[in-house]
Amino acid sequence: METKIQEKDIFELIFNGKQAVPAIILERALEGMQRAIHLLAMDYEKVEVRQKERISSDIDRKYALFCMPPQDGSIVVPTIIGDPTIDLFASEDINQVKRLFTDCISYISEKNISKFIELIPDRIRRFKIIEAIRYMLPKKSSGIRLNVKHAENIFFDSTQVQNVIKEFLPKYINEQIVQTVTGRLSKIDFDEHKITILYPITNRELECFYDDSIEDLLLEHPRDLIQVTGNVILDDNDHPKKIIDVEDIREVDISPVHLSEFIYSDYKLIFKELKFLTPELDETQQMICLEDISLGIDIVAFTRDELEEALYSELDVLWRNYALCKDDLLTSEAKQLKENLLSAIEAINAERET
Repeated sequence: METKIQEKDIFELIFNGKQAVPAIILERALEGMQRAIHLLAMDYEKVEVRQKERISSDIDRKYALFCMPPQDGSIVVPTIIGDPTIDLFASEDINQVKRLFTDCISYISEKNISKFIELIPDRIRRFKIIEAIRYMLPKKSSGIRLNVKHAENIFFDSTQVQNVIKEFLPKYINEQIVQTVTGRLSKIDFDEHKITILYPITNRELECFYDDSIEDLLLEHPRDLIQVTGNVILDDNDHPKKIIDVEDIREVDISPVHLSEFIYSDYKLIFKELKFLTPELDETQQMICLEDISLGIDIVAFTRDELEEALYSELDVLWRNYALCKDDLLTSEAKQLKENLLSAIEAINAERET
């Protein structure tokens, strides 16, 4: 990105309360902000809403969150949103998404739910945006307060948002959202075509109805963990209390993932040696995790399909942002990641293939 950065483009993340900020708090704030920006960009670009929002490489490059050098003598992290050099209309699009971000925070801070619904009509995407913003908030026990400043105005105050979002969020979590829930199969009623799963986090039993076509699966996996996807109603603590309109029931698939070839619109990534990664369930048994520190892979997903989609997108982002990046723009850790990617993967562009 080669463009002159103006004062009006900068969003300052200001951490107050302590002389040093734990890295995890800084990481969560940036990750949550990037997630919210991506979701708002997808809404602005009219990308179809899906249970697992897949960030395309175009959205990621156009609306990336960039960190600038911290200010001397303070814990202030200047950031800019988006790369206006991507295309002719990128600058205006990015400005619109910035406005969406500041408006979202303002409506949440003001408890103006009707305006927020008007701004983001789709309830599933609203829920995910709220979750991303909530992820940004430092825990109260940390003693740290986060403000975000833009155009000389502090529009984000983590303490204010934290106090309001408790009242705001239940209005959404008590709605039905499409979600995948993992639980241990405990009962099968073949006459009513009903199963009961035990949700491991709360030990709550959840009943749902199934289709005849999956009876063999249920018989093959008695007492095993299974995944149910459907309209889920959550309680005030964000835990499932009821599953209705079941869309899918399947076994939990944590078999090894093999890395060989990944084809994108303009190039192909080929692993020089076939590589296997073994997914694991997290401590809640709700998320499937896949990690390879040497290649920068660190993803989580509810289902195997979502995990593989996320891996596809992750490799594209890693290759574009690290393997193709100039060394003088990378930290020493990022340079090592670049070396690892180039050692493990060969890229073939579309022109070369033809």
